[in-house]
Amino acid sequence: MDTFGLARTHSGVLIIHSCQCAQYDHIEEYFKAALKQYSYLVKRGEEIDCDEWERRILEKKPAQSVDHLLNAIHAVMHNEPELKHQCSRYYTL
Repeated sequence: MDTFGLARTHSGVLIIHSCQCAQYDHIEEYFKAALKQYSYLVKRGEEIDCDEWERRILEKKPAQSVDHLLNAIHAVMHNEPELKHQCSRYYTL
């Protein structure tokens, strides 16, 4: 994966490639909440970026506001090639 995003292996393991540079605690908290609620939208063998994940979340027409989750997703998974990152981090669920 060349950009920040989500991938699910064929065996079902979710891999998150994200930036953790200078994030506030509430952003990480909301990002983890988004993963808990919406990581199922990434199918096995698939890789998606934050824009695609946002589209899929909004397609579900959540009953409650998800703006705080989407803001956290964009903060952690932005794809701005002009930014130099010292801490791209992978973690799995």
